[in-house]
Amino acid sequence: MEDSQRRRLITEYIYNNPDCNKESVVKAISGKLSRVPVLKMIDELCEDTIVRVKKRKSK
Repeated sequence: MEDSQRRRLITEYIYNNPDCNKESVVKAISGKLSRVPVLKMIDELCEDTIVRVKKRKSK
């Protein structure tokens, strides 16, 4: 799978599930990509300001 396909797959999932976390993205795409490439692509999307990662407040 090419990088552009990976990016589209991940961004579509995040767009359709705006309150998701990194682990839910990994689980949703686990049949197509492994964990590390998904996490790396999420980091790249953040650097490119395509997606934004919010920190959850701890109790």
